[in-house]
Amino acid sequence: MIGKLAIVAVSAECFNELGIKVRKVPDFKQILMATNSNGNIGYLYSKAAFTEGGYEAECAKNHGFSEDTLDNVIEKIINHLER
Repeated sequence: MIGKLAIVAVSAECFNELGIKVRKVPDFKQILMATNSNGNIGYLYSKAAFTEGGYEAECAKNHGFSEDTLDNVIEKIINHLER
């Protein structure tokens, strides 16, 4: 965090829900999202994508991610930003 600017870096390719939900955190003039930072552990996909299946969901399942992984990451980021 730099004043009213927050930089959020995640080492995965994330579905758009990450940016949409994290940018709703109050007290920041701007939040910059950076994915695939410091490597790439695969896809973090939404619950809707888990239900639909497809390439991203299958890759994430192969990495051991559950349908709640993206939501858990978002929750941790928001908790950190609100401190």
